[in-house]
Amino acid sequence: MAEADPSTLIALARQIVTAVDHHDLDALRPLYHHNLVEDVPMIGRLDGVESVLEYFAIMYRAMPDFSLRAEELAASGTTVFVRWHMTGTFSGAPWNGIEPNGASIDLSGMDCMAFDNGRLVHNFVAYDPYTFASQAALI
Repeated sequence: MAEADPSTLIALARQIVTAVDHHDLDALRPLYHHNLVEDVPMIGRLDGVESVLEYFAIMYRAMPDFSLRAEELAASGTTVFVRWHMTGTFSGAPWNGIEPNGASIDLSGMDCMAFDNGRLVHNFVAYDPYTFASQAALI
């Protein structure tokens, strides 16, 4: 992977966060590398663009008011770290077989995004899954 200008990578990461926040799956597609891998706590490894887009589609149906805000971004080499804040209400469709219960989610975390030729190729999502599960009344 060729090293890119840090400001360019940060702008790409912002585009991704904005598209996720706006529930805009079509805007995400061109930002993703065809070999995309996403590692998400409680979910596991998502392989490929379609798998990641389906994950977001399911999340949007489960939390119709899902919102994601980037709070801080930093780049090094081909990697961007995004500290984020997510909110939503589990009031829509079932999620992973669990019926919606109206629970409010307010969660902070971080993504470690690796880019290859201007596209996201790997993302490691870090957050406390127990906080999420507790807030969602899953445990």
